[in-house]
This record gives sequence, C-alpha cells and structure tokens, in this order.
Amino acid sequence: MEETTNTDPMLRRAYVAVALCGVLLSLVFLWFRMADEALASFAGTLLGLGNLYTLARAVGALLAGRGASWGFVVFVKFITLFILAYLLLSYGGISALGFSVGLGALPLGIVIASAFRTPAAPPLQKSNAASSLRNETDHA
Repeated sequence: MEETTNTDPMLRRAYVAVALCGVLLSLVFLWFRMADEALASFAGTLLGLGNLYTLARAVGALLAGRGASWGFVVFVKFITLFILAYLLLSYGGISALGFSVGLGALPLGIVIASAFRTPAAPPLQKSNAASSLRNETDHA
C-alpha cells in the first residue's frame, strides 16, 4: 500500500489542495487580525490532513485484502480524532470557529483537487492495434 499512497497523483493533489486551502483560510483570519482563529484553523487543517492520510492508507489496504489490521486502525483513528478535537477545544485554548474552519479545508481541498484533475488517456483499442499489425506484416 505504501507505493500506491505515495505515487497516486490524485491523492498527492488532494494533500496539496487541502494544505493550501487550510493555509489560505488561516491567512484570511490573519487578514482580519484574528490570530487565535488563524492558529485554530491551522490546527484543524493539520488534523484533517492526518485524517486524510490515515484514511487513504486504510482504504488502500482494505482494497488490497489486508483488511483485518487496517479495520482496527480506522477504528483507532476515529476515536483519536474525537479525543484530539475534544482536548484541543477544551484544554488547548483553541477557538471552535477557527478549528471548524480548518477542518473544513479537508472537504474543500478534496473537491478542488478532483475538479482540476487531468483527463485520463483514451484506452488503447486492441482490435485496431491488432489489425494494423496484421496489415504491416501483410505488406512486408
């Protein structure tokens, strides 16, 4: 699964788009002189990126047939996400508004990454390739 996660251009594009959306949202907070919300937005973005990374690896492993151990990882990730959010919001002094906006960079970045994807190459038709090969051998 390591190879798929690191070489999938769509997934890399999603990571970059989520990170850029999070930075942009944090900069908007800074523009309005809301430094606490900017920091909280950045924290939410980091948590969202970690969530995306873990979920991408887990889904890839589940599709590859290594589901038993990764199913547990998804469960632990889900619980950890809630615990971290609770601790950051309750004891970390993180603004709920900024944190929510930062987490919102995750779906926003995924939508942007999928909207600007490169079109797939047209499939090679075997019948045309075989007939052109046959025509070349007939003329030789």
